[in-house]
Amino acid sequence: MIIETIILITFSFILSSCHTRKSMDDVEKQIRELKLSFHFFEWEEKIKIIEEQYQNNIQAQTLIADWSHFIMDFERADSLNTAILKRDSANIAAINGRAMVALDNDQVERSIELIKKAIKIDSTHSISWVNYSKVLLEIRNSEGVIASLNKAIECDSLNAQAFARKGFYYAALRYDMITILLSAFFSTSLNAQSKQESLEVLEIVSLYNQGYYEGDSAKMSKVLHPELVKRIM
Repeated sequence: MIIETIILITFSFILSSCHTRKSMDDVEKQIRELKLSFHFFEWEEKIKIIEEQYQNNIQAQTLIADWSHFIMDFERADSLNTAILKRDSANIAAINGRAMVALDNDQVERSIELIKKAIKIDSTHSISWVNYSKVLLEIRNSEGVIASLNKAIECDSLNAQAFARKGFYYAALRYDMITILLSAFFSTSLNAQSKQESLEVLEIVSLYNQGYYEGDSAKMSKVLHPELVKRIM
């Protein structure tokens, strides 16, 4: 009788775990679709539901950490990912999450170290290669950026983010030419403003172009007024 009870409890636990896993897989898929289609309010609502229903689930915590990073709550994102890694030291999503927070905090070497660790654990993880391309873009390693994105596509031929970033990168090649032209313009207009002011304007324009073509909200927020509203007429 005792053995039967143990077997029944074990079976119930396994069944419950499988159900939770399937539920979280479905939620993660929905969130990925909302993220790619820029439905951010719906994404936020999904996160609120996850926080209420799956508080101790590692998969849920990685999704919450990703949202926290997106809204630039870097401290919370890093804290969540650190907690996940204490429970699962080889969690690829959490390692990538910490790497992206490090990159946003201008800790490029730390970011590279973490992403290389993630790739060493699983070299077929497409998102790790996408994130590696982001860091390489930061240090202007052009060949590395393309190679990483190609590797991401090789690992997952349906990775929309990899294809999108590859397109962003080729569009961003125009950014350097814009910066050169602006440099020439400001170098001939120092009578209107000081050299320091010209350099500050150039820096802001450069950051704007980088943020726009890279799809980097953190860089955009550094140069745009929080109440700015852009409208297409």
